[in-house]
Amino acid sequence: MPTAALLDVGVLSHPGIIRPDNQDTWGFAPNDIRHIKPATGSLALVADGVGGGARGEEASRLAKDTFIKTYFGDAAGTVPERLQAAAAAANSAVYERAQALGGETMATTLVAAAILPNGQTHIVNVGDSRAYLYRQGQVKQLTRDHNLAALAPTDPDGVPNPHAQNMLTRCIGAEPSTIADPFQVTLARGDNLLLCTDGLTKHLNGDDELEQHLRRLQKADAAAAALVNLANARGGTDNITVMVIKFGAESERYPAAAGNGTKTIVPARPGKRPHWFTHNPTPWIITAILAALLLAFIGLYALDIVKFINPFATATPAAVATVQPKIRPTKTATAIVSEPTQPAPSTAQPTLTAGAPTSIGPEPTVAPSETMVPNPTPRATTAGNPTPAVTCQWKIIAGDTVDTIAIALLGIEGSPTPTSLDIKTRREKIVKSNNLQNNGDDLAIGNELVIEGPFVTQPNSDGTCPRK
Repeated sequence: MPTAALLDVGVLSHPGIIRPDNQDTWGFAPNDIRHIKPATGSLALVADGVGGGARGEEASRLAKDTFIKTYFGDAAGTVPERLQAAAAAANSAVYERAQALGGETMATTLVAAAILPNGQTHIVNVGDSRAYLYRQGQVKQLTRDHNLAALAPTDPDGVPNPHAQNMLTRCIGAEPSTIADPFQVTLARGDNLLLCTDGLTKHLNGDDELEQHLRRLQKADAAAAALVNLANARGGTDNITVMVIKFGAESERYPAAAGNGTKTIVPARPGKRPHWFTHNPTPWIITAILAALLLAFIGLYALDIVKFINPFATATPAAVATVQPKIRPTKTATAIVSEPTQPAPSTAQPTLTAGAPTSIGPEPTVAPSETMVPNPTPRATTAGNPTPAVTCQWKIIAGDTVDTIAIALLGIEGSPTPTSLDIKTRREKIVKSNNLQNNGDDLAIGNELVIEGPFVTQPNSDGTCPRK
């Protein structure tokens, strides 16, 4: 196989700082250059589960496994046809699983790239996970997001909707069928393809910052790790998955396995002897044991010496600093907006050549659906003291999460710009007073939550909570 077809692949998936679980997943196949076929090439995939807790993780993994199996299946077809068939199969698998569980919210975003040995690359995406091309010091986003922010970033009055990016208009598994948008690019030696979930992009200050990190780092795994660390340093409010694929590398480097949190490995190179420690670790083990015994011996005698000098001395424990986490609204699938009906993507696909990248073209401007409910502008604090503690009933509708309810209530109570600590405190109060399971990540539409005041704005006459 020509040198230009070698791939250096680095991938890292991290739960972030706020969330205890990781609903992201990724896949790469085959992970051995000897198994790559010219007709199908290599397949890279990143998915971001929607639905909260175990359901989101199950959705992303099920979509990933089904997509890879279908793409490399025996069914004949071109690469674009295989990708579309794989996306349809993944959607059906997740949707049917959700129906078997009683219609629970269970979906995932997905972006996948099929890279042929000659550099021709076909990409499909559903949701807001993205593909970028880094070429000659410049970054270009190849995919388009399927969320409310892409259709209507502000309400009819021009007020920005802070939750628009978390409201998907298209994803895998939310409906019986879906449409995967196709894209095409031809990679040249030295190009980098980046696949990522929105846990990275929401913490980036535009494409310029992405360019800076990719320009400084030569190895794919170092670039992926640096970008994940950057997102965590800025709050890590979501799960983060980054895959960097360097085309035309000096030597191949493939991920060890598909999943989340698995680091990449370098395949063994024929004729190269392993490091002497790997070949014979016994001297290191013996040395480590002796060092541990010596340290224990010194520690015991040091303690006796201290007691001899001052028999009344006691050790004072060091203070431990705690960091309050930040909380962000949870992403919801097809939350409060229906994406306008559009025809299936044309088979004529834009192509980027090895020269300067050409524009794929903007997405057609689409007016928001009339059924879309704009995010209300929080009220400012009114004069006077809040009324005594009361309760009201919050009826759960599509798009509601414990985080978004907490933010809305804080706005009603006179905090139009609540801090992360305010949101965390309000969320914990809602979860505790309603005995919510899974930390409140799974809310059933139609159920009611008991919300405790005090409120600046009184509850409605029927006992329900005001929503604005």
